[in-house]
Amino acid sequence: MPSRLLFIEFPKNAQSICVNGKQYNRTEFEKAKKLELRRGKKGRFLKHKN
Repeated sequence: MPSRLLFIEFPKNAQSICVNGKQYNRTEFEKAKKLELRRGKKGRFLKHKN
């Protein structure tokens, strides 16, 4: 099942957001979203290509 982080946009005026029971601030949310983009079909992270 794909993560909901990929489909959520961080609200403009909010300082934090709670998704799937975890609270994120703006920088943590963007970092987690980038990590989810690297997740493969089996749910594991793929190697980062330069």
